Amino acid sequence: MADPAPPPLSYIEVSGGLYRDMMIHDFDTACWLMGGAPARIFASGASLVDAQIGAPDLRGT
Repeated sequence: MADPAPPPLSYIEVSGGLYRDMMIHDFDTACWLMGGAPARIFASGASLVDAQIGAPDLRGT
């Protein structure tokens, strides 16, 4: 189920992003399914930016 709308900018500025905020649950589930911590991890991704969310400079530079 998807979120009905993007979170407010005030939250986005301090959340660390979706991966930092939510991804730990996927790592916990993977460790549980495998019966322990993995020896190696590989990841690949892309950056798709909503124009309203991507407008402010959230990098602090």
